[in-house]
Amino acid sequence: ALSQRLIGNKENGMENGIRKIRDYSPEELMVYPGIGPVKAAQILAAMEIGARANSDRRRVRQTQIRSPDDAICLLETDMLALPREELRIVLLDVRNRVIRISRVSEGGLSSAVIHPRELFREAIRANAAAMILAHNHPSGDASPSAEDLETTRRLIEAGQMMGIQVIDHIILASGGSLSLKRTGLI
Repeated sequence: ALSQRLIGNKENGMENGIRKIRDYSPEELMVYPGIGPVKAAQILAAMEIGARANSDRRRVRQTQIRSPDDAICLLETDMLALPREELRIVLLDVRNRVIRISRVSEGGLSSAVIHPRELFREAIRANAAAMILAHNHPSGDASPSAEDLETTRRLIEAGQMMGIQVIDHIILASGGSLSLKRTGLI
């Protein structure tokens, strides 16, 4: 009931809605019965967290991948510090703009199991035209294994059959990241 009163508050005959709450001061929130200093701080903190998360999603969605470096910059911050190998896919529209980034699998210290059906299911759900594979090497060495290369080739072939282009495979490591496309390995 308190939330409904707060969201449905009318000011100058207009409903403020949830977005307006972010602009309130703690004192303005404490006008409502049931909201004290602690609750006001919690509400404002929750609004700020939501706004930042939404902003990050919007920023990612507006990113256009023009080169392997763009993909590396997009993924490095989140993936370099991971303690285990993780495979993510960057799903792209027809103009190579990021639709979303999805974690497909998580593995051990030296490998991540890749299930092609999971990978392509995500791409189909997002109506992606293309994707970039990315995984990290916690060892710090970005050198691709024979398994990395063979799996990438198989996924490229599967993508061709499904009409979803696998345009690159990025390996992220603290010792330097690399693009299989740039190095000529795919």
